[in-house]
Amino acid sequence: MDYTSLPITQNFEEADTNPSFSAPLSTGFRAHLLEYASMATLFVKLYYQNRLIAAQNFILSCKLQAWAVVFFTFKVQIFFTRLAYGFPVNRCWPRG
Repeated sequence: MDYTSLPITQNFEEADTNPSFSAPLSTGFRAHLLEYASMATLFVKLYYQNRLIAAQNFILSCKLQAWAVVFFTFKVQIFFTRLAYGFPVNRCWPRG
């Protein structure tokens, strides 16, 4: 049987009906790829900035706690100084 003589023949070398899928890297795909790459880059930058701010926050918290200890020791020194000078005990602790 001769298949070329059949009335219905199919030509597989016709142009694709959707040209956006025919090219491996069409301009739409490239635009989306660049957009995703820029979003990923922005995410990495924001994550890095977040970690940097968290580290700075930790360091400042440690400094604040150190200053709290310093001021507490000053209050204790004031208390004992006032007690040594004869102030009543209820008036020795510094206010504020």
